[in-house]
Amino acid sequence: MSEVVDVRVRPQRADTYAVSTLVVVSADGVRDPLSASFPFLSAEYASIRAPRRPVNVFRLSGFPRWETVSSRVLGYFLDPRERHRLGSMCVDALLRAIEAQHASCLGGDEPLDASTLLGSTGWTVDLEAGTADGKRIDILLTNDELSAAIIVENKLDADVYNPFASYARYAMSSYRTVLSIVLAPTHRSLAALDRGSEWVSATIVYDDVFDRIDRFVAAERGDERSLDLLEQFIENTSERAQRVDANTEAETLEAFWSATVGPDKHFGEFFEALVRVNGILSARAQTLFTLIRDVLQERGILADSWHVSGRDRSWGRADGRVAIVYLGFELTNGDCSELMIGQYPGRSWSGFAIKAYPSRRDPHAMYGAYNHEPLAASWRDPDADVVGAFVAICERLLAERPSSPGRLIG
Repeated sequence: MSEVVDVRVRPQRADTYAVSTLVVVSADGVRDPLSASFPFLSAEYASIRAPRRPVNVFRLSGFPRWETVSSRVLGYFLDPRERHRLGSMCVDALLRAIEAQHASCLGGDEPLDASTLLGSTGWTVDLEAGTADGKRIDILLTNDELSAAIIVENKLDADVYNPFASYARYAMSSYRTVLSIVLAPTHRSLAALDRGSEWVSATIVYDDVFDRIDRFVAAERGDERSLDLLEQFIENTSERAQRVDANTEAETLEAFWSATVGPDKHFGEFFEALVRVNGILSARAQTLFTLIRDVLQERGILADSWHVSGRDRSWGRADGRVAIVYLGFELTNGDCSELMIGQYPGRSWSGFAIKAYPSRRDPHAMYGAYNHEPLAASWRDPDADVVGAFVAICERLLAERPSSPGRLIG
């Protein structure tokens, strides 16, 4: 009968670590590396990681595929008089894309000559424009100087079902040239558009428009923050960019599956062992948390306390801190000390360690002498010894800094 009691991490390179000696102790006390039982643990996984994409405001805010958000951003860049300082560049790119698709357009007897509409700063943008019969147009661009209107139905994922004839006739009541388009990441069927001989109808993909924006000219004259927003919008909306991401993701998956093929049957056993390890850690942590809290309260030096398991936090799982528990205690001077129970990836200790810092608001500003340092007590020591060693450090912190800069007032 064997029991998993320790998790260690072996450095592979200066910046990466791989689990190498999850240790098993057999009934006769012999310690054997678990990598012999779980060979996938000794594989090199450092290179199997998806590329870190730049921060994207649309994904970060939770609006990656919201059409209303997309329409607002489009409306901003299609308006030549907005503060992006790109003038008519974006609406011109849209017009050129419509012209290129006109061969497959429905309606309109004469080929569209976009050159007659390019370069104008007289375009006005109206979002969710209401028609006479109560319909709503996603984006309506109108130009009184050119007597032209562009109806844009923005479709990220939804089907095309809109009353384009109603949209077009509403615009035709005031403008001579009317272009009615569906703008989407991928081509949509023209059969879904209402046919009309008086207006041009087309489906345009975002990449058709993005490709016609002169990035070099934009970089020279555009507003810096607006250009950054435009790049994030393109990254978020471009079907081509999505395909590049999918290819990269596929390569990452294939590399991982190749590394695990064969020994993958051991994964279940490994995670069962990890559950047992965390069960042991959690039970001991709960006991120690109560004991330490009671002692600190009795001595009148405790302001607050908390405990967190690395396996239950995204930052813990991402960093491999899946076999460690943190017991935190804020002292009356504002200092915070934490007892770490388990194993921290990349550290040589296992069992108990401590970290301390001047304020709970900034847990990364750790004191040098208490930065993930081993505690002077081992797993096999009685709870009283572990509590005593930790409380002694707390009292030392109070003696060194009777009033910490991190102390909370009020």
